[in-house]
Amino acid sequence: MWPRNARWPICAETILDDPVIPYESDDVTRLICDSHDAAAFAPVAHLTVGGFRDWLLGNADPAALVRWRRA
Repeated sequence: MWPRNARWPICAETILDDPVIPYESDDVTRLICDSHDAAAFAPVAHLTVGGFRDWLLGNADPAALVRWRRA
């Protein structure tokens, strides 16, 4: 198990392209893959998991978050 303060050096796009749990065997993975909105994800797709976390906790544009919520 990763420590809480560890930064995953994995790009978010990689997780979508190669899920840890196979699509065929997991309902949550299927839900994420089937409902993924590439256009909404594009502004943060290049971030690592740790970078996305940091962005959400400190650098996220509140207006962008509202747009994502409404999409």
